[in-house]
Amino acid sequence: MIPKTVDIKSAKVKSKQFWEQPNYLIRTSTVDIEMNRVQTYLTISMSLTALIVAGNIIPTGNAQSSSTQNQKSICPLNQSPIGLICVPPPPVYILPTGKWSIYINGFSGILNISSVDKTGKVQGTMYGVSSNSSITLLCTVVHPCKIDGSFDGKTGRINFTSTPTVETFVPTHQNYMGYLSEKVELDIKFYTLVGVGRSYSPDPGPFFGWYAIKSCLVTGCIE
Repeated sequence: MIPKTVDIKSAKVKSKQFWEQPNYLIRTSTVDIEMNRVQTYLTISMSLTALIVAGNIIPTGNAQSSSTQNQKSICPLNQSPIGLICVPPPPVYILPTGKWSIYINGFSGILNISSVDKTGKVQGTMYGVSSNSSITLLCTVVHPCKIDGSFDGKTGRINFTSTPTVETFVPTHQNYMGYLSEKVELDIKFYTLVGVGRSYSPDPGPFFGWYAIKSCLVTGCIE
């Protein structure tokens, strides 16, 4: 039994309005969400633009390029970092001719640089010195090894090949590479050649170290 206070027609109309209301609310809420997204995007964009203009945010590419351009050497003008100190551009290296004391893989000898021409061509001889008769020397005083090579006056680099003058069926050829350095103490100038060598014929051999020293007066070398 339906109570007298209920209006059937009115209830139907209200029910229809109730079921139609969600679609309208969904459409309205969707538009609102999209508008909020647009407003948020515009707000963020305007904020970033303002920060970049103010200098608070710098693009990574510009930051790297500007820092690289602003980097300066600690060395004074016309000087370069070499080893532990700043040094001025070195003068042209001059390789002194004459006899050098050479030490090859622990054995002593004499390196005699006979000539260094204007093009840097180096010629001379080399022989070992040993009192041990059980050691076979490839280069002796009687039969020294002949050296031919080159010297770079700009870098101080020397390269030369050693060839025995003793007639053998299979002569041993060796390559030497090193660098010249010099030091002055009082009126004495000390020259040092330091490098590595290796036999390349008849068979490639292991690398070995070598160095040669020579001292001269500042005014020049006296043989």
